[in-house]
Amino acid sequence: MTIREETEAIERQTLSRYATLSENSLGRRVPLEPDPIRPCFQRDRDRILHCKAFRRLKQKTQVFLSPEGDHYRTRLTHTLEVSQIARTISRALRLNEDLTEAIQSAAESLRSAELNMDNLQEAMNNYTITSPISGTIIEKAAKVGDALSTGSDLCTIYDLSYLEMTINVDELQVSSLSVGQTVQVTADAVQDRTYEGVVTRVSMKGDTSGGTTTYPVTVRIDETDGLRPGMNANAEIVVAESTSALCVPNAAIVRGGYVLVTQDSPSASKADTTMEAPEGFVYVAVKTGVSDDDYTQIVSGIQEGDTIGYDPNSVSSDSYYDDGGSGMMIF
Repeated sequence: MTIREETEAIERQTLSRYATLSENSLGRRVPLEPDPIRPCFQRDRDRILHCKAFRRLKQKTQVFLSPEGDHYRTRLTHTLEVSQIARTISRALRLNEDLTEAIQSAAESLRSAELNMDNLQEAMNNYTITSPISGTIIEKAAKVGDALSTGSDLCTIYDLSYLEMTINVDELQVSSLSVGQTVQVTADAVQDRTYEGVVTRVSMKGDTSGGTTTYPVTVRIDETDGLRPGMNANAEIVVAESTSALCVPNAAIVRGGYVLVTQDSPSASKADTTMEAPEGFVYVAVKTGVSDDDYTQIVSGIQEGDTIGYDPNSVSSDSYYDDGGSGMMIF
C-alpha cells in the first residue's frame, strides 16, 4: 500500500460523512498518473501554490502605519492567513482540509489572474491614441516608425464644424462687450460675403504694449462656408443700436456736446449765448446716444428740421468754432 492509499484510508475513517474524499475526485480534464505520496486534492493545492498567478499576489501590497514601524501586508500573506482560517474551520467540521485550502487559494489566484489581465488590457488600450475631438487632420508631425518622446506632437486636428477668431479690443471699448453679442465678420479672401458670429469669451486679462492695453475677445462663427483656418478677417461688433434715430455727422459734435445750427432753425431758441458762433449760426447743447464711425445719435437738444453746420475737415473736434471761419458745410 502506498503512502497516498494510506492517507485516503485515514480520510475514510476520520472525515465527516459530508466531506469529499480524495479518492472520490472526478479527476482532471487531462488524465494524470496517481501520485504515490500525495492524494489528488493535496496535489492540486501544491500546484496552485506554485502557479504564477498565486506568486504574483506578493506584488499587491498594503502598508499600515504604526508607531513602532511600518507593517507590510501583501495579498499573498493575506491569502495564506485566510487559507489557515479555512483549514481550521474545515478541521473543526471534519472536512477535507486539502480541498478547502485548494479552493480558497484557487479563488485568490483566479482573482489575481483577472486583475493582471485587466492591467494588460489597459496597457494595450494605451497603445491606441484617441483624438479628444472629432475633426480633420490638417498636419502630420510623425509617421510610421518614428521614435516619439513625451510631449511630442503627432498631428494637428481642426474641428471644422465651426471657426473661432480672437480680436484684441482696446481698453476703452472692452467694457461695452459681453458674451452673446452679434459680430459681423468679413474675410479678405471671400468677397461680397458677410458672416455672422457671436462673442463667446471676453478675457479679463489684458496685454499691454506701447502704453496701450488690449483685451482678447473670442468670436465663434458657425456658418463657415468659404472660410479656412488662418485666413485674415475683420470683425465688427454691434454694441448698441437704435432705430428711427435723429443722427448727425460725428464732425458736427464739438467740445462739451454742442452742435452748430442756423439761426432760423427751430432749436435756435435753445442757443448758448455764452459761446461765440460763426455768423448766421448758434451753438445748441445736445445729448448724444449711440454712434458708429460716421454718425452719432442725438437724444435731445435739436430736432428734425434743424439745419446744422460743421467743418468737414474736423472729426469730433476738441475745439469749437470761435472765429466765424470759412469752409462750413450745411447738413
